Amino acid sequence: MNTIIIIVITGLVLGVLMYMQVRTENMNIPSSVSTAPPKNPKEELIQYFATNWARIASVVFNKSCDDENMPQDFLDEFKNKFGHYFKNKHAEYDPVLSHYLNGTYERTFKMEFKEMCTTLKKLGDYINNYPTDKKDIDLKTLGKQLEILHTEHFPQAVFISVILERMLEVCKEYPDYNINQIANTHDQLTMSVIFYLYMPSQYW
Repeated sequence: MNTIIIIVITGLVLGVLMYMQVRTENMNIPSSVSTAPPKNPKEELIQYFATNWARIASVVFNKSCDDENMPQDFLDEFKNKFGHYFKNKHAEYDPVLSHYLNGTYERTFKMEFKEMCTTLKKLGDYINNYPTDKKDIDLKTLGKQLEILHTEHFPQAVFISVILERMLEVCKEYPDYNINQIANTHDQLTMSVIFYLYMPSQYW
């Protein structure tokens, strides 16, 4: 009698386990891990600057680089697009800090744009005042100037740092090209910046 009870209970347990296994296999369990590749902030900035360079440059570059009278919609666009990268991780738990940070976004972006203006004007001066024909500047030489500018700019400035680093990567990849062959690098950001700097009358 005990043996029969044990066999019946064992059979029930096995049956329940098999039922649960079959049911689990047929269920579509949503994965909590996203399959989309994580965003790379640096690449996101590069792509944004590359595709919007003409519009950005027309606002950022001015005679003195100190003009803070930028269109509000321009500043709002950058805050909405990149503000989360400048956010303090403690702000969501601290209402006072959150309120303070909301007031600093504009100052932060204006500082970023000032550094872009100042540094790239120096690069434009270097290109347009090169001792020989500016078309003769090879990218290896240009890369050395980019390294100098990278050490000179305000260290907390993110935007110009990302731009200079990408241009430097391109120069190191194509050291034997001259500046007139910049289109052959197929790097949209580097091409956009160099073509813009070839026309200094736009900003000084």
